[in-house]
Amino acid sequence: FCAKNNLYISDGHHRYETALGYQREQLAAHTTYSGEESFNFVMMTLMDAGDPGLLIQPTHRLVRLREGQTLSKLRNKLEVLFDVNKVPVSGSNLHDYPEIWSHMIMGNAERAVLIGAYGLYAKCLCSLSAKNKSAFQGMLPVDRSQAWKELDVSLLHWVVLRGIMGLETAAEEECVAYTRDAAEAVSLVNSGEYQLAFLLRPMPSSSIIAVADAGDRMPQKSTYFFPKPPAGLVMYPL
Repeated sequence: FCAKNNLYISDGHHRYETALGYQREQLAAHTTYSGEESFNFVMMTLMDAGDPGLLIQPTHRLVRLREGQTLSKLRNKLEVLFDVNKVPVSGSNLHDYPEIWSHMIMGNAERAVLIGAYGLYAKCLCSLSAKNKSAFQGMLPVDRSQAWKELDVSLLHWVVLRGIMGLETAAEEECVAYTRDAAEAVSLVNSGEYQLAFLLRPMPSSSIIAVADAGDRMPQKSTYFFPKPPAGLVMYPL
């Protein structure tokens, strides 16, 4: 199988790297070696990237504004780079928001960039689409692949959170949280715990493979693969 196909680690690369470290440790401790020892093997769930049952769900961002930042200033800066489309959601049930966002995605399927924003305008769910993608190039890291630079999540972090909002790594850890539930994201903005929620589109497996084939790694918390195997379904005795 491995001789004819590529394997991509979509989840669990830390566990795989730990397994390699454990193997090296055990090799150093053994005087004889056959290759059949248990430390030479690691369990994995193997899936076809093209399987229609494989769902790749997004992870949304919640943001607290830093001192001195205002929504009006942020709106002005965003509107220089993005077309902002506002959809009124006044009176919508909390659990309607994921469906509203899905409809906005389907209605903008041709957009190369599409990021959702809640909290930017009162009682509106917004979509941000790039006016001119070439304007982003100077705001993106030069050492990343073009495939990585094409991702909505990369543009959100480097153009919006870092470039426009000034959230470098330390501030990002303090001001940004994550959720896979769009309704929860809206709820946390409504409660005042966060001022903004940025919603992302589900990512096709082809985009993930393109990043890996370019020798790059996906941005953190950019995907959530489903279904997950039940914990304890199989065991690996050490």
